[in-house]
Amino acid sequence: MLVLAGLLSVWSPVQMPGLGVIPAAHAAEDDAMHRVQLMLKKLRSAMSSLKDLDELEKAGMPKKDVDRMRRAMNSKIQDMINETLLNIKRL
Repeated sequence: MLVLAGLLSVWSPVQMPGLGVIPAAHAAEDDAMHRVQLMLKKLRSAMSSLKDLDELEKAGMPKKDVDRMRRAMNSKIQDMINETLLNIKRL
């Protein structure tokens, strides 16, 4: 039993004979899911920053400057949405 416990303590999914692909695939899926979750957090943050632009405009920043920043942020958000959707499709 101690030998089995010792083997299990150093076993890694990639070293499993005959079934190495299955655990490695699960690890890749977990990494992909973590990446999608991180991208969604960043996307939420970027979208909330649009509200900050509204506050800047209310505080007196020229509308032209705020509009330029808003266009840049919307472009960035659209890129992030496309990348996130691509990663979701890969899952």
